[in-house]
Amino acid sequence: MSAQELADLESLYADGVLDEDEYKTKLAELKPAKERTRADELADLEALRNDGILDDDEYRAKLAELQDDEPATKKAKTEEDYEQLTVTKLKAKSKERGLAATGEKGILIWRLKLKDRHADVRCSDGADPFSFRGAALKKAAARHGVNCMGSPEEMLEGIVKKLAADAPQKPALEDDGSQDAIKAATRVLELAAEDAWEEILSLGAPGKTLVLCGNQQVRRVRSVER
Repeated sequence: MSAQELADLESLYADGVLDEDEYKTKLAELKPAKERTRADELADLEALRNDGILDDDEYRAKLAELQDDEPATKKAKTEEDYEQLTVTKLKAKSKERGLAATGEKGILIWRLKLKDRHADVRCSDGADPFSFRGAALKKAAARHGVNCMGSPEEMLEGIVKKLAADAPQKPALEDDGSQDAIKAATRVLELAAEDAWEEILSLGAPGKTLVLCGNQQVRRVRSVER
């Protein structure tokens, strides 16, 4: 939706050409379709249970299906089996980890698992996005281009995913020769324990350069002649 289209729509509403219902309908048509998130699906599931459409067994089954749909690569290896914990324990664990301790069991579990997957995500100022509440959460959402009119769960998920996507990739560590140095030092210690001094000297013989660190090398030594 462009700024001009929005301005035209506002003008039609202000001039009385469109009533409130027509204005809202047109506004919804102009807005791009929102991509459904895991938070949306979870909120819908909670609503179905609260409205009595799903009983507890059906709710748990649907919740398990949602969680099973998560890519395996996103599931933390140390992720706990939160389903086995009571609501009281889930709230206590949420507080320990700096999370909001509100909502029903499904929301508490979802929030803990989101933290498991994105524990290292931070804002540019070093703030933990999981610590935001109320107005601070809305401000953070607006600052990161996330819809600040959504539920707290939607805003939190949007912020975290945006930060995770924008995080710079850590460059692969270059081999500076330190591993060779460690292996060489380990071998020297093993030979010394066996009193194999001649073999230690042969490590630096022609064709057997012993790397110490980086570009440093042991001077080549002639083999001991008997």
